[in-house]
Amino acid sequence: MMNIKTVAVLGAGAVGSYVIWGLARKKDIRLGVIAEGERAERLKKDGCRINDEVYRPEAYCVIEIRFSSGSVGEH
Repeated sequence: MMNIKTVAVLGAGAVGSYVIWGLARKKDIRLGVIAEGERAERLKKDGCRINDEVYRPEAYCVIEIRFSSGSVGEH
């Protein structure tokens, strides 16, 4: 069986927040959110508040992803 170690959620809207909520307490998963601009900065600074609890997944900016990985964003 495959063991998932890293999860990147695209956005932190209703569905993304539900995924963050469900995975945030898993100790063996690296959890991040892909966001842009002000939203990415806000997630980095303030985290994601769900039901009065603040979750702090890593926040990845789309530009950072394009330039930090050799395979993502290459044409």
